[in-house]
Amino acid sequence: MVQAEGPEEDGHQHQGIESGEFMSNTHWIGRKMTNAAMATAMNPARNQCVAAGDSASTGSGGGAARGPLRRGCFTMREHLSRRSAGASANTTSARAPPGRHASSFALHWTSGVSRTMIQPTITRFLAAAVVLALAAPAVAQTGLVKGKVVSADGKPVADAVISIEFMEGVSRKLATKSDRRGEFVQLGLQSGGYRITATADKLGSGFADVRIRVGNTSEVTITLSPVPPGTDPKVAALKVAFDEGVAASRANDFDTAIAKFQAALAVQAGLHECYYNIGYAYLQKKDEKQAEENWKKSLEQKADHAETLNALATLYNTQKRFDEAAAVSAKAAASSPGGNADAIYNQGIILWNAGKIPEAKVKFEEAVKADPAHADARFQLGMALLNEGKMPEAVASFEEYMKLAPTGQFAGQAKAMLAQLKPPVA
Repeated sequence: MVQAEGPEEDGHQHQGIESGEFMSNTHWIGRKMTNAAMATAMNPARNQCVAAGDSASTGSGGGAARGPLRRGCFTMREHLSRRSAGASANTTSARAPPGRHASSFALHWTSGVSRTMIQPTITRFLAAAVVLALAAPAVAQTGLVKGKVVSADGKPVADAVISIEFMEGVSRKLATKSDRRGEFVQLGLQSGGYRITATADKLGSGFADVRIRVGNTSEVTITLSPVPPGTDPKVAALKVAFDEGVAASRANDFDTAIAKFQAALAVQAGLHECYYNIGYAYLQKKDEKQAEENWKKSLEQKADHAETLNALATLYNTQKRFDEAAAVSAKAAASSPGGNADAIYNQGIILWNAGKIPEAKVKFEEAVKADPAHADARFQLGMALLNEGKMPEAVASFEEYMKLAPTGQFAGQAKAMLAQLKPPVA
């Protein structure tokens, strides 16, 4: 007889059917029987059997005899009924005692039993196993998605925010993040269609639509782009070129910045912002002629663009073209309905450089009124007041500047003025 396989300590055993031996993977069928009891239980003369553990007798002395079962043993309903009854009556643990083989608890058949009786028993056993399996608690079936987030150049993106949204009726949204390798995993997803969106600062966003199936793993790769999904390709190319130009300019790579803004103009001509940025880049390269030319082109596209007007007025002021500077600066000031503090301040600077101190003072006062936090206007107003001999008012203006810009471009001068104008503290 082959011994049942499987660990004895886990409370369950593997099924084993060989030489007439069988076991349940949930309960042991029958009780331990001695050879004598087994011989009594079987009636080879009539080729009939009784349930293991029941008493059987062919004569007196064995107690009341139970009626022999019909050939082929009992039906499935009887089998389950007896199993139920046996389970309630027998409270002994199904686990095999330590140090003993589980096969010693198996039901044994004597060699006198015909093969025709073994097959129905095996069939009933398998059917019972199916019933027990169907009776087990249902387990929710779900799927999962594995993904990777990469940048436009294919590099993994860590800490991207992942949003997983169910797209079929019920509103359900989950969130996670990519790891240092740009990867993410989300478990417990019901079957259906999902949209997975990834977003990362400065790199943009991207999405992928995926269908989740029960028991399966779906995989996606999401490429981030600074251009929103669904954007027209022409607009996307324009935005990419413009943003790259801004990045290059901030990195002081002005040649690249100029090339990128010109590329943006090739996609869409007439963008005043591009001309303004090109003019700024040329000014940083000390090419004032090209700067002026591009700023004029910007004003051809948008005559009231305050940034361009201020830049051109400053250039004219530096070149001591004061009349032109004043005219352009006046346009800049008029371009903002509420008053453009920078433009007004520039007007004051132009007038100051032209030697028109009283007129400059008026503009500085207007700039402070338009923006009380305009530190440079506060300092220049102090200088104008000092020029008029109004020391207390000048001190107050310099002190206000130091509060607004303690490390500003005029901080050293303001400190020096205050040291001279304010009496020493006793």
